Amino acid sequence: MQNKFKAIFSKQFIRYIIAGLTSLVFELVVLWFAHDVFSLSTQISVSISFWVGLVVAFMLQKFFTYKEHTKSVGVVSKQMVLYGLLVAWDYLFTLVFVSLLAPYITIYIARLFSIVFIVSWNYLIYKKYIFVGHEK
Repeated sequence: MQNKFKAIFSKQFIRYIIAGLTSLVFELVVLWFAHDVFSLSTQISVSISFWVGLVVAFMLQKFFTYKEHTKSVGVVSKQMVLYGLLVAWDYLFTLVFVSLLAPYITIYIARLFSIVFIVSWNYLIYKKYIFVGHEK
């Protein structure tokens, strides 16, 4: 039992959660600045904060969580494409999942459940396929 607990809550998984929360806070701060400080429209503010948050999340996951420091254009390009495809999948999954559950539970709880699934598989996909060590 203790080994399973350690496996689930490894240092890398804790870094993954920290990176995710950090990028979320960063995105919300950018949203606040864009909307409340610079008086940009809601759509522009959300768009800017979304893309900035996505880049920050990618960088934190790559360098902080998975300690994957390869900087070659080919490797980073592949990682960015795979990351983008995963983001697209997560988005589509969220839309379908929340829509299917919305008649039975609130959208907030449905979204929370979708986040739990996404966080779980993203961690494994990042680890096994996207941010694998390339430098020898």
